[in-house]
Amino acid sequence: MKTKRHPNAVRRIACSAAILGAIFVAGVFGPVLGPERSAVGQERPPQMLKVRISDDGHSFVLGDSGKPFVPWGFNYLGEYGKLVEESWDSDWERVERDFRGMRNLGANVVRIHLQFGTYMTGPDQFDQAQLDRLKQMLDLASQVGLYLDVTGLSCYRLNRIPAWYDALDESERWAVQARWWKRIAKTCSGHPAVFCYDLMNEPIVGGTPKEGEPRWVGGEIDGLYFVQRISLEPGTRPVDASPHASARGHAAPLADASGWRDRIEFKRSTKSTGRTRTRSEIAEAWVTMLTAAIREQDAQTPITVGVIPWAMVWPNAKPFFYSPEIAKHFDFVSIHAYPGKDKFDQDIAALAVYDIGKPLVIEETFPLSCSIDDMDRFIEGGKDHVDGWISHYFGYSIQEHAAGAEPHGVAPESPFGVTVADFLQYWSQKGQSISTTLPPAINHGRD
Repeated sequence: MKTKRHPNAVRRIACSAAILGAIFVAGVFGPVLGPERSAVGQERPPQMLKVRISDDGHSFVLGDSGKPFVPWGFNYLGEYGKLVEESWDSDWERVERDFRGMRNLGANVVRIHLQFGTYMTGPDQFDQAQLDRLKQMLDLASQVGLYLDVTGLSCYRLNRIPAWYDALDESERWAVQARWWKRIAKTCSGHPAVFCYDLMNEPIVGGTPKEGEPRWVGGEIDGLYFVQRISLEPGTRPVDASPHASARGHAAPLADASGWRDRIEFKRSTKSTGRTRTRSEIAEAWVTMLTAAIREQDAQTPITVGVIPWAMVWPNAKPFFYSPEIAKHFDFVSIHAYPGKDKFDQDIAALAVYDIGKPLVIEETFPLSCSIDDMDRFIEGGKDHVDGWISHYFGYSIQEHAAGAEPHGVAPESPFGVTVADFLQYWSQKGQSISTTLPPAINHGRD
């Protein structure tokens, strides 16, 4: 059972066996998804219901049915080492195979990472062929029986960032980002397979680029840049923030900075007021602009933003993008949590920090620094706070990873010896309890 803590009441909300898997007794938790799987080959399957926030604002449900929905699935960039948009024009069969592969592993949600430059060719120009390809992906998700977490504005590969976009100043960049989201939302609006919009992967406010690092992006891992600045204004580092503290390899100055004081001021003065802008003011202005652009085209789909929970590094850290003045613009909370060995109490306490009365989704997780047993303990321990879990898929099946497909281990030189094949087997078993109540699929054939 999930417990939501509020100032005047403690309310029990049903969670799903999807989170706890076979370890817990079947039937303790409510159903994840309402409609039963359609028969293979059925021409007109039952309707795929749109996911929405429950009437009380604290969980996910399916349309007007009110049936509970618990996100369980994978982040998907494409085949390992590649981005799906780099090859989907020439190898669409690969995308179809991967979607069915993730569904076969028990997923009901797939998080896709839309690269900014794929869709926008100029400040006012869009590539309609690529927008049509995105529509095709939405249709594929519906056919297979998957909901999509649509994460936007990604600039993961430097050579795919348009030069004209990189040269824009802050205000121009925000305006283009709003225009981008407005067009993406127009493309996705009304499609039942769209679970949510995630404004940007791990945005940060300020933070001086590392030597040799691009000015707008950071957090480089294997040639991909997963962190993006929404402002270049450098803030003042608080005295208690260690420059070496990190989570998943991101240096503190490049992080969501949830542990930084809420009212740190920037060096540049705001001309209209004669004072400096606070980080919170910058973040709220950015979030307000982008969410408004989405809502012009899509009034229903939930909106969120995925951040690193720095309370997993600094126990006294507080949310930044999910502070009250900014969180009011979001429908649910998304954090990227990678549990550590012998950090169970601290990691669970960090989840509590982000349990703010809205649904909470662990939008990224993986046993990078722990064993599978530790991972399982983290999932079980988080049941009082978490409404959904999304891990990682690399474009290969359990059998293919076991036979040598990369990556072999969950992390380079993993001290716990966890292989991707072992993890996928665990993740599939953990999610088995939801496999019979996934969204309807036109064709759920196995490879």
